[in-house]
Amino acid sequence: MSYLEPSDFVYWKQYFIDRVDELRAIAGTPFGFTGACILVEVLTRLTRGTGKGKSGRKEYEQFVSDWLPKKYSDFKYAKRVIPPGKEEQDKYLPTQMYCILRCGLVHNLSFVAGNSEIANGATDRSIWMLTREEAHGLGLSHLDPYEQNGPPIVDDAALFVAEDFLDDIEVTVRDIFDKAEHDEVLKANIMKHLSDRCPILA
Repeated sequence: MSYLEPSDFVYWKQYFIDRVDELRAIAGTPFGFTGACILVEVLTRLTRGTGKGKSGRKEYEQFVSDWLPKKYSDFKYAKRVIPPGKEEQDKYLPTQMYCILRCGLVHNLSFVAGNSEIANGATDRSIWMLTREEAHGLGLSHLDPYEQNGPPIVDDAALFVAEDFLDDIEVTVRDIFDKAEHDEVLKANIMKHLSDRCPILA
């Protein structure tokens, strides 16, 4: 297909919605989960105009708090030890999303934290994913607390239901592009990122 300008917001909005739809067909598979997590990372960069620059934990956590539905930043772990610097809250899902979904799943196909993620406050399997059918079979819903006796043992996790996570990502995509129509800073950030680091065209 021919190259489309980054300023074509109608195209790019639909582009990201189409990527969500592609993932719906494989929701519940390792690559379905991973693809959803990649989209969160890309949207973080998009809203900040990161382009070829770096985007780290603070930017990712801020994106989760600012753009994903409030239930993500409001989630409370029941027993998890609060890491240094987070003592005043028992809800720090954005940190776990960065460490476990972005660094763990996207980079390593694993819910097990590496040493650098542990230093940032991660704990193994603080997030777990199931399909909607699996979750409903257990009487559970998206972002319910989750435990299982194994294997593997999952203690005090946030349950991510694959289809619901994708629904929330689509809502976020629509929200970002709708707001950009009236927010010149956001629009400029989106254009900068798409110009500097254009996503692969479908």
